[in-house]
Amino acid sequence: MKYNKLTNFISSLEYGTNLHISIVFLNRYGNEMTRLSKEQTFHTCPICDTAKNSPEGFSACFRCRNTVLKRCVRHKRSFGGFCIKGVYEYCRPVVRGAEVLSVIFIGNILTSNKEQLFTLHKHFDESLLDTMQTNFSEKDCVQIADLLESYTLHLLDKYGDTSRQPTDAL
Repeated sequence: MKYNKLTNFISSLEYGTNLHISIVFLNRYGNEMTRLSKEQTFHTCPICDTAKNSPEGFSACFRCRNTVLKRCVRHKRSFGGFCIKGVYEYCRPVVRGAEVLSVIFIGNILTSNKEQLFTLHKHFDESLLDTMQTNFSEKDCVQIADLLESYTLHLLDKYGDTSRQPTDAL
């Protein structure tokens, strides 16, 4: 597989796992090589889809995503955490100079955290927990985020920031 586009690179990193990787580009950043499918800009894994089935769940997910985006823009550093439903996600801002260009999300991870398991069992059937990635550490997330950040910056440097329309991910 040729990794000429970011979408292909993300697909190859997810291959054989239950991970879900998405990237949200901010402002005018991005180009034809960084254009992603809807599934690669929003969470579309089974557990997140179930969580977003109700208006309340969708609203909670949207608020959580915006909170994470704002935190990444403000602090310009990576962090991991749990959503209100108990799903773990690692977030990495892609920064050039003083500006955040995009935010990488690596999620759908089932940790050994007892509080996470309690929260997940409260909201979801056991069968949905089987769709989550196990045995995946924050160190693993950092390695994937490093690769994605480097490749994203490479594509932006090589092909420019050519998005025609400014966007506001928030």
